[in-house]
Amino acid sequence: MRTNKILLYTLAAILLLWIIPWIGDFFTSQAIKMPFTLYSSETGDFCYNTVDEKGKMIRTDRQGNIYTQTEFDSLLPYFYYRDLVSQGKFPLVKKGMELSVREVQSDNFVFRSTPSGINKKMIPLYPLLESMSGRADLETPGDVFRIADRIEFTDITKNEIDTEKSVLFNQLFEKKGFAFPAQVIAGNPTTRKEYDEGYLITDQKERLFHFKQVKGKPYLREIEIPANVRITHLFVTEFKNRKTLGFYTDQNDNLYALMNKSYDSRKIEIPPVDLRNESLTIIGNIFDWTIKITKEDGDHIHAVDGESFSALGTIMHPYPEPTTGRYWVDKLIPLKLHFLSGKDSRVFPRIN
Repeated sequence: MRTNKILLYTLAAILLLWIIPWIGDFFTSQAIKMPFTLYSSETGDFCYNTVDEKGKMIRTDRQGNIYTQTEFDSLLPYFYYRDLVSQGKFPLVKKGMELSVREVQSDNFVFRSTPSGINKKMIPLYPLLESMSGRADLETPGDVFRIADRIEFTDITKNEIDTEKSVLFNQLFEKKGFAFPAQVIAGNPTTRKEYDEGYLITDQKERLFHFKQVKGKPYLREIEIPANVRITHLFVTEFKNRKTLGFYTDQNDNLYALMNKSYDSRKIEIPPVDLRNESLTIIGNIFDWTIKITKEDGDHIHAVDGESFSALGTIMHPYPEPTTGRYWVDKLIPLKLHFLSGKDSRVFPRIN
């Protein structure tokens, strides 16, 4: 009987630890609208949209200058190029170059990484698209591969190992000295893209390889990376301009760009970014990249040169101060029980 009471009280305490903070969060939650910020090569500084207390859109910069919509478009011509086209301001002439709409479109890209995407559990089965099919559209393959003690292809319609293809691909992996099993495998296994670059893979010896399928044959090339660099996260980019093959971070959370044709690694001059806990957004154009790192205290925004990746500037937008109700909820209820997190998709008790 006593044991039952202890269990009942324990369950009640756990429920209160979950329900009371949830009620507090429900009634004191606040919508946070952070300024949308981009680096302007026209001014050499950042411009951003913000909203005033009355809900009116304000277009401004770090010096406090206020711009009209048309003026703001001209400060960020590569982002608002469609509006400039309608205003008859193309082609653009910048830095001695005449840029057409197609050239601007080709060099524009957006890259995003979130903790929930990084931390989610993945089924280690990967489709390998044909990179040179000779057709306009990419096609979904009828098999998937996995890399354990060898590379193995499975026919998904028959649910059988494709022995012939597996042997063919294994021969190349062994010839290249690939050390099984793979540690990190990164790719974009979708047909909703203009071209396919396959996968970037690290082996057991932490060497980096580029792997894809070309006219039914395996392509595997080892890529030299800087000394003492251990890759922790990998991304294949497949942007329209084909300038980069991918991004990766090292053991110190430094971010690198992997160039497409040369396979050179270039360190991007921004502070370390912890991708398991911080969101990363890159908005790039032909001349510069705006890189936003979302941390617990706000948005840390950096600009780098689009060619050398050297730093151009930085700005930080802190989160607004909590409301009075939010402040007292946090003070009165320091311990909170949650089952979900925005950083992953798992469901389990968490106390913070």
